[in-house]
Amino acid sequence: MHGLIAGALAALALPPLQWNALGLVWLCPWLIGLNAPLRLRLLRTLPIAIVPVAHSVSPGALTHPLAAAALLAAVLGPLLIAAVLAADRQGATSAPRLIASLAMVSVFFAALRHHGSPMSLALFPAPAPWTLQGVNRLGLLLTDLLLATLQVLLVWLYWHARQTPRQIAGPALGVLLVLASGLGLQWHGQVRGDVARTDSWQVAIVQARLTPHERDRLGADGVLERVLARQSQWHALARRLGVDWLVWPESSTPGYPPPQGPDAPADGLGTVRHLYTYEGPGQLRSLALLESADGQRQMTEKAHPLVFAEPYLAPVPNAPLTGTIDNVTAGVLICSEVLREAAVDQALSEGADILLNPSASTFSAGPVAALVQRDAAHLQAARVNVPLIMAGNGGPSGLLLPSGARAGAMAPGMTGLRVVDVPRRRAGASGQVAWQVVYRGKHLPYRRGA
Repeated sequence: MHGLIAGALAALALPPLQWNALGLVWLCPWLIGLNAPLRLRLLRTLPIAIVPVAHSVSPGALTHPLAAAALLAAVLGPLLIAAVLAADRQGATSAPRLIASLAMVSVFFAALRHHGSPMSLALFPAPAPWTLQGVNRLGLLLTDLLLATLQVLLVWLYWHARQTPRQIAGPALGVLLVLASGLGLQWHGQVRGDVARTDSWQVAIVQARLTPHERDRLGADGVLERVLARQSQWHALARRLGVDWLVWPESSTPGYPPPQGPDAPADGLGTVRHLYTYEGPGQLRSLALLESADGQRQMTEKAHPLVFAEPYLAPVPNAPLTGTIDNVTAGVLICSEVLREAAVDQALSEGADILLNPSASTFSAGPVAALVQRDAAHLQAARVNVPLIMAGNGGPSGLLLPSGARAGAMAPGMTGLRVVDVPRRRAGASGQVAWQVVYRGKHLPYRRGA
């Protein structure tokens, strides 16, 4: 029952309900249940991984069962090891043992994030501003350790609630210090004021809805023509609005066009568009085409396909992940690649001023998984202190700032175009790069798919 309660709290802390406060306590029932023999500890650990993973990826598990099983193993494995180490042979545990066990879990999760796992203890209270600001200043690993320590201290207080005030003063003070540090990070991270137009550039984010069924029927009478007509309307609208960039989601280019064409005629609009190209039977390439306002083109490629879910893509370990649009270096992380810390760090090392994430997770894994990906991507943006634009085919979409703010957010299932001002870096009084944003509130709905 302990593990089942903890798993239910974890699922409630995740999208779509996203009761973020539960992210501060969801491990507590499980930690209380670890004061038991080994067999019970292991049984109580199974639900805390199975329930939130099933809640997040159950639609995708039907089409990609091996990928879902790999994610479950990545989450469950460290927790089972922690359950073994959390108590002695007699089943007795203590606060130091619990802290050490959760520290080991945090280190394991950090290693797995390097290879594409979204798992972090900070994922559950995200997108609460103090969580993202903590990640921005401390990093994901230290934030995870802070959250783990808080929950162990709460369990210690529960165990000793009937003791004298002097005996519980130490843990109570520890809880207050952890909470105060979170509130301090939130207060310190607040950014006020607007950004002048000269300090930012305008980006139109398209959230389209080109379904897999529609992609499969592009050869049917009139289907391709309707898709191209809709996309021409979006492009013309972006030009009329006078934006600098137009960012399209994954699978926004119909069919399988050639990977590289000549430079296009200049139309004064920078464009980022995703496309698949045909390489041979059962083999595709997942590419992003970056086109500057003067018509110059560059390509980036998805270097690390999602394990067990994208067998039609070949790994390209040394592929560059950045391109230049109008003198701005953009790191393009296609769909699941934004969850891979190694890819995020590579884009940063290549000089990325902004991260772009064209995705289609709503159709491949379900809307809840897509929202979890958005929150995990926001954690990565906060970690490296670089803004991120997510453009989702089927959603979600929006501008995610390292400070924890969001702008132009569109939920799964919507279609539309949002215009946001992407801020340029400015140094704060402490020397750390701070971010400001203005969302101009332009939402242009589309009655049908786009």
